Amino acid sequence: MTRQRIKSFDELKDGDKIISPIDNEVTGFRIDKYDGEKYLTSENGAFPIFQFDANDFYIYDGTKKIGEVDKEYFG
Repeated sequence: MTRQRIKSFDELKDGDKIISPIDNEVTGFRIDKYDGEKYLTSENGAFPIFQFDANDFYIYDGTKKIGEVDKEYFG
């Protein structure tokens, strides 16, 4: 199965799930409905996307929830 690497966070929509092979944690992508700011979310917080490189992430189409680790996804 081919994984779809993200080239830019602009290609994502609010609520998409993504994953990085660095930590295998499922991460959420959110767009603030008031100011349009974009964030990556974990189970316990939200982090502005300027802190991250989109090339480190892939679209996640597995069954885990945001904040869970999916060690088999890249296996």
